[in-house]
Amino acid sequence: MTETIEPTAAATDWVTCGRCSALLYAKRFRCDLGVCSECGHHCRLTAPERLAQLLDEGSATLMTSPKPPEDPLDFADLRPYADRLREARADTGMDDALLQDMFP
Repeated sequence: MTETIEPTAAATDWVTCGRCSALLYAKRFRCDLGVCSECGHHCRLTAPERLAQLLDEGSATLMTSPKPPEDPLDFADLRPYADRLREARADTGMDDALLQDMFP
């Protein structure tokens, strides 16, 4: 006879450390600013996450910039640069590698 244990928390309530593989409570992990409480590993942050850590909520006024050209240098690689750029934009949700904030 096999016994089944129903989980009491959703799978999204937990994250795994990228270094030590410790299972961490996601809410606590966010409160610890993405630092593993077991091994001290700092996880990668997106630019918006980093700004949220540094600035008061609602105080950021992001500057808009014109969309950069697709391939101004005619970059040569194994994969077309336009494909790499399209993939990076889809992964990050950003058009540029830079996030600018206007401070009062």
